[in-house]
Amino acid sequence: GEETSPVAESRLALKSGCRFISMFAPHCWTEDGDNWGALDAQFRQLIALDPNVLVIPRVRADAPDWWLRRHPECRMRMEDGALAEFAAVSSRLYRREACAYIDRTVRHLMRAFPRNFAGIHISGQSTAEWFYWDSQRRLSGYDAETRDAFRAYLAAQGDATAATAEVPAPAERRALDRAERRFFDPVGEKRVLDFARFQQLEMADTVGELAASARKASDGRKLVAIFYGYTFEHAWNAVMPSATGHYGLWHFIKRWGGNVDAIAGPVSYVNRGAIGVSSTMGPCETVMRNGILWIDEDDIRVYPVDRRSEQWGFGLSGDPAKDEQVMTRTVGMECARSLGGWWMDLFGSGWYTAPDTWAVIARLHGFAEKASSLPPCVPEIAAICDEESIVRLGGMKNGIAPVRGTVHRGRELLAQCGYSFGQYLLEDVIERPTGAKVEFHLATWFPKDPQKLVAHVKANPNTTYVWCGQPPEEIAALASGEVEMREGLVARRNPGGKGYMIFCKNPPLTKEFVHKVGKLAGVHATLPKDRIGRAVVWPGNGFVTVQSCEKATFVVDVAWTGPIYDGLTGQHLGEGPQVQLSFESGEVKVLSSLAVCGSGKVNL
Repeated sequence: GEETSPVAESRLALKSGCRFISMFAPHCWTEDGDNWGALDAQFRQLIALDPNVLVIPRVRADAPDWWLRRHPECRMRMEDGALAEFAAVSSRLYRREACAYIDRTVRHLMRAFPRNFAGIHISGQSTAEWFYWDSQRRLSGYDAETRDAFRAYLAAQGDATAATAEVPAPAERRALDRAERRFFDPVGEKRVLDFARFQQLEMADTVGELAASARKASDGRKLVAIFYGYTFEHAWNAVMPSATGHYGLWHFIKRWGGNVDAIAGPVSYVNRGAIGVSSTMGPCETVMRNGILWIDEDDIRVYPVDRRSEQWGFGLSGDPAKDEQVMTRTVGMECARSLGGWWMDLFGSGWYTAPDTWAVIARLHGFAEKASSLPPCVPEIAAICDEESIVRLGGMKNGIAPVRGTVHRGRELLAQCGYSFGQYLLEDVIERPTGAKVEFHLATWFPKDPQKLVAHVKANPNTTYVWCGQPPEEIAALASGEVEMREGLVARRNPGGKGYMIFCKNPPLTKEFVHKVGKLAGVHATLPKDRIGRAVVWPGNGFVTVQSCEKATFVVDVAWTGPIYDGLTGQHLGEGPQVQLSFESGEVKVLSSLAVCGSGKVNL
């Protein structure tokens, strides 16, 4: 019969030299036992295209419909009383049986396709990305399984009322929807915060147990990947950030990190158009520093594209040249930060069936492969979020205000200022300082241990600290130095050091403010001042990717001496550290310290 879009895409990918293929696996967990027929057929189809293909199926760990009918007590119950078509992750029965299914899947594929089965991508819950079902509209947790697990959690915390505790009512959890304040009160609303913290740990532990099952079943010989940790992206969730369950990433890394090879998330849905930014959703530098690869899922809507995609509006351009701009910008960002990346046809409708698209990927391959062999650079700016602080936030009306202009938009502003920056969790930075010249504390309002934060600041006095919104009281008390005007900023010198304390109590951040902070701290400026906000730059690892937002000619400072090459063509452009370049509107250039260029083959 006629070749389907996924098969056609796989054929083009494999012919281009791509080795790894991932696909949505059919659910094999049936009432009559495991039925591997459809999954095996997918593998055989790919192996027929290339006997050396390496396959990483995306396997759903959600309970199937028949299982939910057999165990109705395990179904998620939402705040409006509706039952979801998902098992509650707090159900220990569900967890055990889901882990057993992942175990059986891995063992079956190792027996059936030992050469071609490369690993497993475990998925579940909303959009298969492990945030609570429908958490962008509704609260969850009103089933008996979640209540009982919450009581066990409270008992382990030494709560004397644990045995009779109930999940806070929706009105309590949504109290800030109607209030003028932004944060939950740790005393008056303690139970609300207890449950919010509990939900983060429950999701992190569910994903962790599944990953551990896969690791054990493969005896550590196959890759394990998950979606999780959209710390920067979910901070503006309309219901409230904690409703997603994505704020247990540090717990996950410390407890389960050894069972996972990769954590993935889509390229940010904020400003991802033909002229945009290509930000990451999570604290990818924290993930990478802890021995786990961060992978950006690039699901831009490339041309040609089906009509359904226009309803989503996530980067649809309808123009192959503009698609190439976006793809080049994203890969350039990943190379600068030593991140992984894959392309995804979200609806399986043929986004990657155009040979011209694979020609673009081939051109991107050369410098991407070279960058992957280089040690990660240390960004000069650390953009930091504290999970505990974000869990304290309420919903859309007021809670979103302190994060839209900092956590969400901060990524965009740093790229528009041409600075090298990375994204981190607070606890990671406290445990192991990054060496960055600037720490932008985008969401550090209520750290779990303020004294550890104070000790960190005192131990690193040459770092400049920017506190967005209301800083912790202990940090405000630490800022005892004389006020100075530096670069038009009100700053206090750190005692015994060369760094400064800067308080930005009324976000949102602006590009002018970010630029001044970088200049004060001696951060290398890739862009001239008159280009701030009119171009996007991703510098690092001996590469600088630049997209101009308008037709212009300007100087780019790459920070290295010696030859500057076009990373895609290998053309010699000049001698560093500065080179003058002309851009069309939206044009992306990749500058390299090495004479690398597209190889015509792809090895993703």
